[in-house]
Amino acid sequence: MRTASSSSTTFVRRVTKAVFKSVAQTIVQSVTETLTRTLARTIVRTAAKTLARTTGRAASKIAAARIRAARIRAARIRAARIRAARIRAARISANTTANTSAMSVALVHDRAKQLGAPLRRKKMPDGSWTTLPWIEPIKAFIGFSNKDDGPAEIRQNRANASAPLRRKKMADGTWQTQKWMKP
Repeated sequence: MRTASSSSTTFVRRVTKAVFKSVAQTIVQSVTETLTRTLARTIVRTAAKTLARTTGRAASKIAAARIRAARIRAARIRAARIRAARIRAARISANTTANTSAMSVALVHDRAKQLGAPLRRKKMPDGSWTTLPWIEPIKAFIGFSNKDDGPAEIRQNRANASAPLRRKKMADGTWQTQKWMKP
């Protein structure tokens, strides 16, 4: 037969065990959930980093390929423009006469110099349109008194074309911007 003290000790033991079991179960469950969350977060983060690295490499390769293609395309366009300008210059020099060879050399030089000039549309006599580089008209020096006047005059005109600007007061009181020409 049990005594009162032993039965109360057994009761206390049972209650303690039940309380400990429920508390321990809650704690274990909480720790398990936390560890699971942390582990899942770590796995997701690692996977995201790996994916970002892989995607970043692929994107950078694609961008580099696009840049290379754009450079090659630009070089081809430049080469085509240079070829077209040389062909035009050759046609112009072929059409000039022998006595104006100095002028044709200057013309070819000027046209080659303005390869990067903007384009313009010009209506041809037959009604069609063509695209030409916008080149300022060059004065034709025909009928030189002697051969040295031509190239010197061409050089002088080139110097005046790039001359600085100045403001000049006109007789009527208005101001006008002019190129500062050498006397």
